[in-house]
Amino acid sequence: MISAKKVLERNKITYWLDGGTLLWAVRDGSPDETDTDFSIWFEDRERIEELKDEFKEEGLDLVATFKNSKLGTVEYAFKKNGKKVDIFLKQVEGEKAYHIATDGESSIFYTQPAYHFDTLDTVEMGGETWPIPNDVENYLETYYGDTWRTHISDWDWRVSSPCIDKEWKI
Repeated sequence: MISAKKVLERNKITYWLDGGTLLWAVRDGSPDETDTDFSIWFEDRERIEELKDEFKEEGLDLVATFKNSKLGTVEYAFKKNGKKVDIFLKQVEGEKAYHIATDGESSIFYTQPAYHFDTLDTVEMGGETWPIPNDVENYLETYYGDTWRTHISDWDWRVSSPCIDKEWKI
């Protein structure tokens, strides 16, 4: 996680903790060491491609680039010592922000209020300061539902999130 943070910060790419990593950081005060989720702006996607060698120098191997048939790249997956680092690409349209995750077969559209990204807040974790969406508790409720403070063992990112927009089309 620190390795990806170094590359993003060194290259002045705006990023923030998202998904399960954000949930663990806010709810538990510690990361899930096996799977780290970051988001960046969709417009910075080419910069990630350009920085593949720099990520590699930090020990992060690009193992997958996930694409949507209409938007192109929507997620980058890295691995370091068997641990995953995912970088999702966030876009804003009007009052909604969205990102797309894929299971390799279909695209899942997550939609949240865009105001969460007008400015970013921070959280302390592991002796580091990490950027996070503002009004983070509301963001987590939008993303995980009103039970976000409770560990739910059968939560499935493909279907469980209340912010999955099943009607949204590109």
